[in-house]
Amino acid sequence: MASDVCMPAQELKASLVDWYGETPVEGQDDSAVQIWASDNTGTWSAVKTLSNGMACVTAQGQNWMAGMKTDQMVVASAE
Repeated sequence: MASDVCMPAQELKASLVDWYGETPVEGQDDSAVQIWASDNTGTWSAVKTLSNGMACVTAQGQNWMAGMKTDQMVVASAE
């Protein structure tokens, strides 16, 4: 199993936008883990932001659909 990918939070988030076209999914609370996704490519990433200014991708996948909610992503990723 691969380890989490971590880097400075701003760099990681900019990379998700540039490389995958992912942005934070709307309607999430301010929890430490946020789901970023792309309606265009169907990719998603779970991003954990740490108190030291770093952020890590803890999970990622495909099958994201436009308008999907984060709880629906959990079901889709298990299929």
